[in-house]
Amino acid sequence: MCPDVLTALANIMIHHDNDVSAYLTRYGIRINSVGEKLELFLKDAVVDSFKIAEPAKTQSHQAVFSYLGNQNNPPDFIIKGSDAFEVKKAQGYGEIQLNSSPPKDRLHSTDSRISKDCRECEKWSEKDLFYVIGIMEKDILNDLFFVHGRCYCAEDTVYEKASKSIEMGVKNLIKENGWEAADTNELGRINKVDPLGITSLRIRGMWLIKNPFTVFSKILLPNKGKGFRLHCLMTEDKYNSYPFTSRNALTNNGLTISQINVLNPNNLAKNINSIMVSGSW
Repeated sequence: MCPDVLTALANIMIHHDNDVSAYLTRYGIRINSVGEKLELFLKDAVVDSFKIAEPAKTQSHQAVFSYLGNQNNPPDFIIKGSDAFEVKKAQGYGEIQLNSSPPKDRLHSTDSRISKDCRECEKWSEKDLFYVIGIMEKDILNDLFFVHGRCYCAEDTVYEKASKSIEMGVKNLIKENGWEAADTNELGRINKVDPLGITSLRIRGMWLIKNPFTVFSKILLPNKGKGFRLHCLMTEDKYNSYPFTSRNALTNNGLTISQINVLNPNNLAKNINSIMVSGSW
């Protein structure tokens, strides 16, 4: 049976260690970025490979993941035949920077912002996406929130409409001024801005989204200022799609499961039946 987000939650509780500093030198790997350490921590959580040494660790990851990410394109990893994950490290509870990639309620293989390797990692057209937000203080992981994209983000068309409107305005402005436009995945690009024709202007969209710790603050465990909090929010349908053994592992390892309603990101007149999984130490 392939692991999933629920088994990852149980494995984190069993591991009972929120200090990721060991990833600097452990298993022969030298990782200096806190964000990279968090990503490896989460991959270990999915695979339950916290205590496995290299090269067996890499082999265990390759057996479970069809895609292990890169620095420039979402997502950060994909479980074979299952979900995609986008990891964001933060030092506080302010807005999350998504850079040039708009929010996603799910991942589509037709998305121009994913890499060719991701698109071809397995046969797929659409995947559920989890954003994973880690609140870090140096190498200590204080808060971790897995949030299902369908509970957090609107449909692609909402964000595309805003981007396309701006893109069309930029194109018209370029045309009106007689500038030289260039093909780009960004909002626009002007070539040969100066008389020598050696300068170009890139017009980029930089997306931000409110931190889920802020968006869903009323349904989270209280922050006692110490220890570690773990949360996972998903639709009830998504939760019920996982095997019974995965769901059973939650309560067996100190996690609580609550049925809640969250606002539908596409229609505030409706709610989504959802599940919140929570734990702490």
